[in-house]
Amino acid sequence: MNREKKNLLQKKWGSRGGGVVRASS
Repeated sequence: MNREKKNLLQKKWGSRGGGVVRASS
């Protein structure tokens, strides 16, 4: 579940969301 959500967020935001998603998580 977390992996799929992370993948979706990373794909949606791309490299920019990578750091944001990691910090938010």
